[in-house]
Amino acid sequence: MKIKHYYSFDKEKAMDALNAENWDVLRLDEKPGPFSIEKNVDDYERNCALSVEYQEAAEMIVRLWNEYKLGKRLVSLGCGKGIVEWHIKKLMPELYIKCTDYAKESLKLLEKVFVECDEFKKFDMLSTDDYKELRQDESLLMYRVSTEFSFEQWKEVFEKLYRGGIQNIIFVPTEVLHFSIAINEKKNQFANWVKHRKNTFCGWMYSRKEFEKMFRGTDGKLKYEIVHCEMINDTEIWILTRIK
Repeated sequence: MKIKHYYSFDKEKAMDALNAENWDVLRLDEKPGPFSIEKNVDDYERNCALSVEYQEAAEMIVRLWNEYKLGKRLVSLGCGKGIVEWHIKKLMPELYIKCTDYAKESLKLLEKVFVECDEFKKFDMLSTDDYKELRQDESLLMYRVSTEFSFEQWKEVFEKLYRGGIQNIIFVPTEVLHFSIAINEKKNQFANWVKHRKNTFCGWMYSRKEFEKMFRGTDGKLKYEIVHCEMINDTEIWILTRIK
């Protein structure tokens, strides 16, 4: 099962769909909010420290990282505001963390305030060339970026990761779609319509069966399998391991 996902932004930021340029608008907004990155280190670290949900996620990620011996280098694809990565770095300062995103200006701002991060890199998951930057001794984190791409695009992403020899991925879906979530999504869209608030198309929501199909890449052969699954806040955390 899969459905389109919509979100209603402030009226002054109403847009038809999300892309790198629109994410920059949201991230660089001067007004504090759930999407904007703070403009100085103190405000950024204060916001990160108060983000309990991200802290809980980071604690679980670190526990699983050590349990599965995922190595010394973490690459976050689609880091956004970098809050969960900030907490991971606090918990594992010895871990080398590279934050990547396709929104160039947002990444520049994040580099100024997330001062403990080891490296920042512009990375577009739909670009074939960018995958050449990944190393086989790096384990990947994909934290709540699952709505970003279509089903076919996700198959291409996992095909590229497999061909690049990436062994381990921590994958945290934005949400794992089931019937009640689909109903709530439709209710929210209708409520926004009634209030004359624009529904911005923000991608797709998928059920676990759809995700498992993505992990087969473009030729239908299994590329990554889920070797660990547990609940994390309102979603799930999966450890994906490359099929040899």
